[in-house]
Amino acid sequence: MYLRSISLIIFLIFSHSILAQKPPIKFGKVSNEELKMKVYEKDSAAGAVVLCDFGISKIEYSQNTGFLLIFERTKRIKILDKKEYDRANIEVYLYNDGGDKEKLTGLKGYTHNLENGKIVSSKLEKESIFQEELDKNHDVTKFTLPNVKEGSVLEYTYRITSDFLFNFNDWEFQSTIPIMWSEYNTVIPEYYQYQKISQGYLPFHISTSEKKSAFITLISKSRSGSVVSKSEMTTEKIDLTKTYSRMVVKDAPAFKSEPHMSTYQNYISKIKHELSYIKFPNRPINNVMGDWNELNKKYLESPYFGQKLKMFLALNKVVDQLTEGVENPIEKAQIIYNHVLKKVAWNGKYRRMLDATLGKAYDSGFGSSSQINLLLANMLLKADLVADPVLISTRNHGVVRTQYPIADQFNYVICKLTIGDKYYLLDATDKYTPFGVLPQRCLNGQGWVVSQNSSGWINLVTKAKSGTKISGNIKITDEGSLSGGLKVENKGYKAYAERKKYYSQGEEEFLEKKKSNSDWEYDTYSLEKQDEVHASFIENFEFEAETDLLGNMLYIDPVLMDKMDKNPFALEERVYPVDFTSPIADLYYVNFEIPEGYVVEEKPESLAIGLPNKAATFIYQVNVSNKNITIMSKLDIAKILFVPDEYPYLKAFFAQIVAKQAEQIVLKKQ
Repeated sequence: MYLRSISLIIFLIFSHSILAQKPPIKFGKVSNEELKMKVYEKDSAAGAVVLCDFGISKIEYSQNTGFLLIFERTKRIKILDKKEYDRANIEVYLYNDGGDKEKLTGLKGYTHNLENGKIVSSKLEKESIFQEELDKNHDVTKFTLPNVKEGSVLEYTYRITSDFLFNFNDWEFQSTIPIMWSEYNTVIPEYYQYQKISQGYLPFHISTSEKKSAFITLISKSRSGSVVSKSEMTTEKIDLTKTYSRMVVKDAPAFKSEPHMSTYQNYISKIKHELSYIKFPNRPINNVMGDWNELNKKYLESPYFGQKLKMFLALNKVVDQLTEGVENPIEKAQIIYNHVLKKVAWNGKYRRMLDATLGKAYDSGFGSSSQINLLLANMLLKADLVADPVLISTRNHGVVRTQYPIADQFNYVICKLTIGDKYYLLDATDKYTPFGVLPQRCLNGQGWVVSQNSSGWINLVTKAKSGTKISGNIKITDEGSLSGGLKVENKGYKAYAERKKYYSQGEEEFLEKKKSNSDWEYDTYSLEKQDEVHASFIENFEFEAETDLLGNMLYIDPVLMDKMDKNPFALEERVYPVDFTSPIADLYYVNFEIPEGYVVEEKPESLAIGLPNKAATFIYQVNVSNKNITIMSKLDIAKILFVPDEYPYLKAFFAQIVAKQAEQIVLKKQ
């Protein structure tokens, strides 16, 4: 059992009359004011508000089982709008390892409603509580609070008892709805040293940490050395300290996602505790956190990870057949990559360790991210290529903090292929992603290469851009209508997105949605290279549209497609980085034929702007020649991440783009 009692020594811990902070609410007792609340004054748009979220984690000693980690939580939520009824669905996650499991006890819940002026409380019943197995190390208890209505107050409380002192509960002070009071307390004896990892932008209303004296009585049994041996009990009193910490955030606003940002988990105010080391009296330090090299070794030796790269001999024949007669290493790798893509479909599960064997994935045709990409690495190695697995955290899981060697920061594995002095990052879970291009979910900071000889960090960046090239020739009639054709070349990640929609929806539904989302009447619509994942996804439009004809003046919006109607950055200031995920390259190049009898009365002025170091550039040109007007609009964003200090400049940059693309061409009839 992990981190349990020390043999022949019994710890009895006594402390002075210092108790951890109690919850600021009394469970089961709600007020009329809480039930009568119709609107949360600090956020009138909120559909729900957390009235109180109180938690405490404390390490206690039991004579029978040793040191245990206790987590207790009490939470109360006010429902203001039916769109937030899902707040009544709660999930509690429990860790297990072998025969040891975290235990959930004391689970109680109520829904309180005000009916005819009286408080009516509906109790959580056992029939509404369910247990599910997530994977070999995690279970989840789910429950739904009953009789939820607009105006209800929900509350629940529970206790988790854990042998796993490394599995200290995280605490989030912020959510997607406002929180009036969020409080987290910890009580930790000096034997256990945790690294606190905090993030977020909300200030603490209360933040205290105080060491208090306590003492331990050590009781041990020994035998005398006399002829007639007998047992003797000895006691020893040892002074120690316990650290009491209290953290409170008051009136936390709802976290609102903004354009171009990764998961909100990277930015909300929260705190983690990671067990660094354990030091008992008269015993050497037990380093728990270790370092990245130690973690690398554990993964290489793990039967659920590194050892699988040497096994599954049945693939030897498959690899030999696939690569027979192929000498070029890139061609070999592409053949194997494409084989895995077609042979094993991703089941949608994010895994960093194997949850089933490689053989099961290969034979069944379905597998998790770890099965598929460790299978890919296995086959590349069998083809005498240099391949290593790479541990990463996907964008929805949060960024990896490289200063903390903690395995739980990762939730996914990809593959690194090295050929000469070049390397390629591969993920065979997505059949719409070309060789050497990672899905955007994987572009998240750095990954750790698990390798015998070349372990270390690698940047999860891409040279692939996301962009659209629009070109065409449009005829303007003297009645003010437009007719012509546009060619749309979706490139890089934009091609990936369109291709994925096309295959998931089917051609008929895909085309129908294109037409229904357009302001034009389509004459024809066709696709090119939709089956070629390495190529652009090309759309061809033939259409007709109307313009504004007022008297002898014809007003034309020259940007017919992908026009930036509003600034994506509307906030006055932003405390979170702007993350574009990948470089962007958009080009619009369209020619308009002027009808007979019309001249250009007014046209937009050309514009060229940019941010420092060519982080972003925008060029807009209007050229008039004979009976033609050519519009060129080009946007390039080379820098992926912009810090908050750069936000005002980025906002102003996009404001100029919006203003320029809104300008019209005015033709006058002579």
